[in-house]
This record gives sequence, structure tokens and C-alpha cells, in this order.
Amino acid sequence: MLFLKENDPFHFGSVGRAMFTVLRIETLDTWDQILYISMFGCAKYPTAYPMVEEASNPVVQCNHDSGQGWIAVFIFFIVVIFGSYILPTVLIGIVAISFDEASRRAEALKEMHKGMHKVVADAEASLPRFFTKDRLFAILDIFEVMDADGELTLDLNEMSPFYHYSFAKLFGISLSKDQTEALFHLMDTDGGSELGYGEFVM
Repeated sequence: MLFLKENDPFHFGSVGRAMFTVLRIETLDTWDQILYISMFGCAKYPTAYPMVEEASNPVVQCNHDSGQGWIAVFIFFIVVIFGSYILPTVLIGIVAISFDEASRRAEALKEMHKGMHKVVADAEASLPRFFTKDRLFAILDIFEVMDADGELTLDLNEMSPFYHYSFAKLFGISLSKDQTEALFHLMDTDGGSELGYGEFVM
């Protein structure tokens, strides 16, 4: 924007003025007046400074009349398209995606807690001395560490290292890919291709 400062020092005479002018153009606030000055030159379009009372003010004196014509149109076109249409759309999209992810995570957390309470009730009924609350919460800590993507569920890629390590340490067995997938589907009782906390515990 400092490219236009010689012809229009009021709007582009300094970095601060140029930044404020770009913001004005992006919000479409009488941006056509600024365009005409840059396009035709300050001498041919001098009426764009109605807010300035002192004509002797150096920031509004037309000392270098140099209209840029279609070059100015191109520059303003880029600023208007990106600043007024593309950038707000991208920002709205980012906010919407973030809100959607937060909503899904809150719903998944709600379902996980519901499943956790059910598991706790079933575990205390069947094995009251083994599934203590401390152990269940310790399992929850392990679950959260294994949940690499933070989706509050475990997929096959997240469970595979657990299977291989557990069977190698406990039984000295090296699982094949097919065996790993079979174990995962055995635990995946709802067939959703992901394990919730309740399925992981059981």
C-alpha cells in the first residue's frame, strides 16, 4: 500500500495510515473514494478529503499527482476480495469446525462417562474385590494415554501397540496382523471400529 503514498499521502502516507486505510477498504466503508484518488490521481479527484478542514495540511496536499489507473484497480480488487469475502469466510469456517469438534468431544465425553458408570456398576457386582474405583480410574488414565487423537475412543492403530506389548510380556507371543485385528474386533462389541472406555475395561 505504500506504493500509493506519493499520490495519496492522507491514506497511505505512513504505515499506520496505510493499515487503517486497508481496514477501511476491507470493511467497504466508502472505499470507492480512495480507489478514485489512486486510480485517477489526487489532482483529478481532489474531493475525497471532505473530513479535512485545513487545505494547507501537508497530508492532503497534492504534490505528486500520479494516478495508477488499472494497477490501482487491481490492488484494490485483491484487497476487497480477500479482505471482505475470502478471509471472513475462512475465519467463520474455522470457528464452525472448532465448535463442531468441541461439540463432538463433549458428546463423546458424556457417552464415555455414562459407559464408565455402567462398567463400574457391573464390575462391582461381578468382581467387587478386583474392580475397585482406584483400579478403574487407573485404567482410565491408561485409556487417556493410549487415546493419541483425543477422540475418547481407541481405534486399531492405537490398540495394536498395547496388544503386542501385553502378549509379548505376559505370554511371550508375537501377534500377527490378523491376530491383532481379531482381538480388536473381539473387544469391539458394538461393531463401531472403535473402543470406548467400557469396552476397553471389559
